[in-house]
Amino acid sequence: MSGVIEYRGQESGPLRVAVFSSFPPRGAPVAEVVIEDPVFPQAYAVHGVPPGRYFLLALVDTNVDDGDRYRPRVDPGGTYGAYRSPASITVETSGSASGIDLGLVAPAPGSPWDR
Repeated sequence: MSGVIEYRGQESGPLRVAVFSSFPPRGAPVAEVVIEDPVFPQAYAVHGVPPGRYFLLALVDTNVDDGDRYRPRVDPGGTYGAYRSPASITVETSGSASGIDLGLVAPAPGSPWDR
């Protein structure tokens, strides 16, 4: 699975791009890539995604010491499709989905994932 991630904010940190089999995500991702020093727009490729239906989530991990969980008050984040209503991605052959682009939104309270 591959594409480009856009972000125009000031926050920095590793870019985590993860593929999940459900939304909201539960447990570990099916596959993930971490780009330590992203430069936006940032190309990415997540390898090892078997055929199936998935959701793609990405975040800038502004505090690597707090684990890899998305914290919308401090971490820029986004999903493929609409932020509040992600679109699923169907992978026909292992890792074959390309052009899966998304934009990250700046951190803010009131995110649908803010718990």
